[in-house]
Amino acid sequence: MTSPLTLLGLDADADERAIKRAYAAKLKTVRPDEDAEGFQRLNEAYRAALQWLRSQRTHEDEHAAPADDTASADVAAGPGDGTVRPAPPVAAHADTASPPAIDADLGSVLAPHDVGEPLPRFLHACLGVAANASRADFEAWLQAQPALWSLSAKAAIGHELVHLLQAESPPVPDRNFEAIVDCFGIDDLHSGYDALLVGRLRQTLHAAWVAAHALGQGAPIPIPVDGNGWPVYGAQRTEEAEAEIARRRREETLRELTDLLHPELAGTRSWPKLLSSLLVPGRTKEIVATIEAFGASAEARFDARRMRFWRGANDLRRLSRGSAAAVFTRSLAAGLACAVVLLSIIFSSWGFSRLGEMIFGIFVLGLAIALITTSCWLMLVLARALVEWQAQPDPPPGPARYAHRIAIPLLVALGLAPLATAASAGFGLPVLAFAAITAWRGLSARHGVPRFLDDRDTGARPVLIRVALGIGLVALCGEIATSDHAIVLIDLALAATATAFWAIDLVRTRRPSPR
Repeated sequence: MTSPLTLLGLDADADERAIKRAYAAKLKTVRPDEDAEGFQRLNEAYRAALQWLRSQRTHEDEHAAPADDTASADVAAGPGDGTVRPAPPVAAHADTASPPAIDADLGSVLAPHDVGEPLPRFLHACLGVAANASRADFEAWLQAQPALWSLSAKAAIGHELVHLLQAESPPVPDRNFEAIVDCFGIDDLHSGYDALLVGRLRQTLHAAWVAAHALGQGAPIPIPVDGNGWPVYGAQRTEEAEAEIARRRREETLRELTDLLHPELAGTRSWPKLLSSLLVPGRTKEIVATIEAFGASAEARFDARRMRFWRGANDLRRLSRGSAAAVFTRSLAAGLACAVVLLSIIFSSWGFSRLGEMIFGIFVLGLAIALITTSCWLMLVLARALVEWQAQPDPPPGPARYAHRIAIPLLVALGLAPLATAASAGFGLPVLAFAAITAWRGLSARHGVPRFLDDRDTGARPVLIRVALGIGLVALCGEIATSDHAIVLIDLALAATATAFWAIDLVRTRRPSPR
C-alpha cells in the first residue's frame, strides 16, 4: 500500500508546513470535477499524513519537559531528533516595509465582527502588502506580525480575512494567495473551507490583481478604505478596470490598423496616396468611418485639418477643400480617360511622329473636362446652399434679412436680363426656373403649402382658384405651342410664378401673429 507521504511526494521527515504545501500543489492538478477518485485519494492521503504527524507530536510531548503555558501553543517538533524546541517568531526582512502598528490586544482571541479598530488596520495593511509585494517579502511580513503569534488570534484573523476576500475581491496575486493559504491553514481539511470555493477565490483575486496591475502599468495598487477603516474594493472596480483595459487594447489595435491601412491620417502626407484615396469614393468613406470609430479621442489622435479635409471629401453636397479636391481629382481622371480614348482613335493616322502633340492634347482635353465638371458641381453646390438658405426662418433685423428677402427678385431680374438686352431668351430660362423652385421651397418650408394648392383643402375659394390656375396654364401652353416666341412666354411664366411665391411668402412673414 502506498504511503500517504509518498503519494504527496514527501519524505518521512516532512513537517506540517511541507505537507500543506504539497497538498496545495497537488490540488492544482487534481480537480474533483475531473478526477473524483484521485481527489478523494489525495484528501485521504493528506488527512492521514496530518494525523500521523499529530500522533508523532503527541507521543513526543508526553516525553518532553513541560513547557510554559503561554508558549505551549507555539511548540513545534524538531525534525529527526525527537526533541522539542519552541518555535520563535521569524524576524521580518530589513528591507520590508513595516505596516501600520497593530495594537497588542490583537494577540488575544478575537471574535469575528467584534474586534474593534486594530483589525481593520491590520487587514488593510495585509491586503496592501499582498497586492504589491513579492511572496518572500509578504511571507516575511506575516511572520513578523505579533498579532499572528497566537494560534487562537491567528484563526480568528484568518476567518475575518477570508470573509473579507470573498466580500470585496481585492487584488491578490496567486503567489501571495498561496502564502495566505499556508499561513492561516485555509487548505486544511479541518478548517471548514471548501476546496472548490478556495480555488475559485484564488482565480477571482488573481484576475483582479492582473486587471489592477495592467491598468496601473506597474504602479503600486492602492487599497481604499471606508469610513470605519475597513478595506473595500468590490468586484465592480475589477470589472471597470477590465473594461478600461479592453478599451485601451481596442484603441491600440485601431491605431495600429489606422497606421497600416490609413496613412493619410497618421503618417506624413504623400501626394500619390492622397490622390489614390481621393479617386476612390469608398476609400474616403473608410477613412471617415475610422475617424468616427475613435469617438472623442479622435481629436487628440489626428490632426484637426486632416479630419475636416476627409470629412469634406466624403460629403460632396457641401463646399469644402476636401469636396472640391475630390471632385476635381475624379473629374480630371475621368477627363484624361476620355481624352485617351478619343485621341487614341486618331493615333493610328498620326503615327509616332506626332506622339508629343497627342500627349499634349490628351492633357489639355482632360483638364478642360475636369474644369467643366468641377464648375458644374460648384454651381450645383451653390444652388443647393441658396435653396437651403431661403428655406431657413426669417433672419433677425439687419443686412442678412434684407439679403434674404431680395434674393428672389434679384434672380428674377437676372433671368429677365437677356430679354431686356435683346439677347437670346434661352439664357435666362435656367435662372428663372431656379428662382421659381427656390421661392416655392422657401414658402413651403416657412409657411406650408398655400391653401389653393393643397389638395386636402376642399373649400369653395381654393377650388375656384385651382380651376382658374388650371385654365390659365392650359391657355399658356397652347399659346407657347403656337407662338414664335415660346421661350419668351416660358420665361415670363416662370418669372411670374417666382414673383407670386415670393410675394405670398413676404406677406405671410410680415403679417403680425394673432394674439
